[in-house]
Parts: sequence; structure tokens; C-alpha cells
Amino acid sequence: VSKKGAIGINQIRFSIWRDELKKVGIIRNKKELFNIHKNMKASHYILVKYGLYSKPLEEVLYRYSGGKDDYYLKVMEEMK
Repeated sequence: VSKKGAIGINQIRFSIWRDELKKVGIIRNKKELFNIHKNMKASHYILVKYGLYSKPLEEVLYRYSGGKDDYYLKVMEEMK
């Protein structure tokens, strides 16, 4: 768990995504985000949702990281 409360391998912010992830049936409670399969499903859902509104990968990663400029730049550099 991060300092900001992000959970699991893909660092899902439960406080932000709780209601929506429950509504679509990905999780039932916070504890389930520690399950790698549930965490991957949740991150996939979030990335797809962000992609619907902002097509460039850079923008999707920027939004996913909560606006941390350095995160998406690091990811993009690793993909080269």
C-alpha cells in the first residue's frame, strides 16, 4: 500500500475507484485489490475508461497516475 493508499501491483486508489469497481462487479471490498487477478482487472478497466476520453497513451498514463508527470514519462521511456 502506497502513502496515498494505492493498493496492489497496479496501485489502485480504492478511495477513488471503490464505488465504480463495485458497481461493475470487479471487486466487492478493499481486500480484493490485493488479489493480483482482481487488481489486474481493475487496472485494465481504469485504463480502458481513461482511453475512451483521451486516446494518446501518454494522456491515459498521466491520468492513471493521478497527474504525476514523471510516472508516465518513465513508462514511455521504458517502452522504447
